[in-house]
Amino acid sequence: VGRRQVVEGELREAGRRIGAILDSITDAAFGLDPEFRYTYANRHWETMFGRRAAEVVGRPIWDVVPGLLGTTVEAGYRRAM
Repeated sequence: VGRRQVVEGELREAGRRIGAILDSITDAAFGLDPEFRYTYANRHWETMFGRRAAEVVGRPIWDVVPGLLGTTVEAGYRRAM
């Protein structure tokens, strides 16, 4: 096994652990990349929005929740990013 394979395995395991931690919290949690695409949504987010994470990961938040456009939430997300 090469060094690259070891590192890739370690990254996968770290991602799994982070996902388990985010799923264990009682609030809806999600991640966005610099293009505002979903990178993650936990099970509480799925319950709140009635969508599966697999349906939204990779899609821009503005396409998934278009009602955010033009709101203070959108402005805040853009400032934070």
